[in-house]
Amino acid sequence: IESVFWDFYKTPWTLNSRGQLLTKATSKSITFSLLDPSTASFTIDGGHPEAASIDELVDDILIYRNNRFIYRGRVVASADEVSETAHTVSFSATDYKGLMYRRLLAFTVDTLTNNVPTEQAQLAWRFINEAQGVIGGEMGITVGALLATGVLRADIWEQGMSIGEAIEELSK
Repeated sequence: IESVFWDFYKTPWTLNSRGQLLTKATSKSITFSLLDPSTASFTIDGGHPEAASIDELVDDILIYRNNRFIYRGRVVASADEVSETAHTVSFSATDYKGLMYRRLLAFTVDTLTNNVPTEQAQLAWRFINEAQGVIGGEMGITVGALLATGVLRADIWEQGMSIGEAIEELSK
């Protein structure tokens, strides 16, 4: 039977490298979901420097199984549990799909009316790009080869709708 090794690394979202191995991470968990965002969690002794080095909404967690990359997600929350004898910090991360549901459409008008039929992949990228353009909105997502879906859309989106909801609407 082959041994299984799970390595959790933390790296700023701006870097494309493994970053720092979290040697003190325990209670490691990862949940993959087909329709919902995938999540990861772990705990670290609150007195260890690794716990203090993790910044919410700044650092990503990279997970490797037997040295094979399987997950990247942004640290979105932490919780301290302190008793007379121990201090532990629990961290949770969500994948980039989860980040899309945390970001709102950031248009300067109350609604975005798209009267001219536009390729839906271009619309999805527009949503992401405009959300990243606001102060504090940068997620480090860049457009790669934008493949055409062949579906043109002319719709109205409400300001304040999450990017995840808007992209989900495009998929229908």
